[in-house]
Amino acid sequence: MERLFTVVTILIFASLVFTGGLRTEAQCVDSVIVKNTWASIGSTGVAVPVYAYLCSSDTIIGFIFALQFDSSFLRATDIIYEVHDSAVPSFYDLWPNPAMHIPVIDPSYLTYGVVFDYSGSGIINPPEGRYRMFDLIFDVVAQDTGTTILDVTDATLGNKTPVLVDGFFNVTLSGVEEPFWSRTDPKLFALGQNYPNPFNSATVIPYHLPSPVVSGQLSADGGRPSAVTLRVYNILGQMVRTLVDGPREPGEHRVVWDGRDDRGKEVSSGIYLCLLRAENGRRRVLTNVRKLMLVK
Repeated sequence: MERLFTVVTILIFASLVFTGGLRTEAQCVDSVIVKNTWASIGSTGVAVPVYAYLCSSDTIIGFIFALQFDSSFLRATDIIYEVHDSAVPSFYDLWPNPAMHIPVIDPSYLTYGVVFDYSGSGIINPPEGRYRMFDLIFDVVAQDTGTTILDVTDATLGNKTPVLVDGFFNVTLSGVEEPFWSRTDPKLFALGQNYPNPFNSATVIPYHLPSPVVSGQLSADGGRPSAVTLRVYNILGQMVRTLVDGPREPGEHRVVWDGRDDRGKEVSSGIYLCLLRAENGRRRVLTNVRKLMLVK
């Protein structure tokens, strides 16, 4: 099997292992997910939902959550437990009066701990599915459009050690979702976050290749298309699926992964890595990696 040896993917593997984010169950992955969010410059009181996906019916006696963010981009103002969601149940719906909840908000870091009941009881045997845990509240302090990562550095759900799925906070002129390359210039080499993520049956992976004449970036010599590969790997670094392999023109592209390997077999739930690689005639190579989460 082809394996990854880039610095970027090594760092991603290490972060998954050392944060306890690696699970090996075949059909489900316990996870804590920060929702991708869009807002306009100067927005205040923007709610960023945090969700949990629970795979088993173990009792949840409480949780711990920690997140790092860019203080030049965002200012955290509050953490709200008392939330309702018309689409999914919330922890507040299941346990409206926790025995303890401690929010700690620093300029670029926040933590939140909740104990449902000191006696050791809590949310008893919740069905498998997605739950809204709480909302993070931010003010936008960035003076220009752009994207910053909401980096989940730690989380536990009772005795569970979930996979951590970071969120992206996007500041746009309209305050609504836009293609990630619409906020940049033609020189962009980028692999966008797949959507939806997590996904069940299929997901769209967007990417953008730079224009032929790019100073200090990848250049397709003489205007020739870049040689591009876009492959999906499992957490062991084994190649699962080749989605793109060949020349592609500069600009915006999208490809769909249906959750199957190169043999057409459905793969199991879990974390996967998508690697975009492009090179020109002088063998100059650029790579970009994203984490994908398949949940069945």
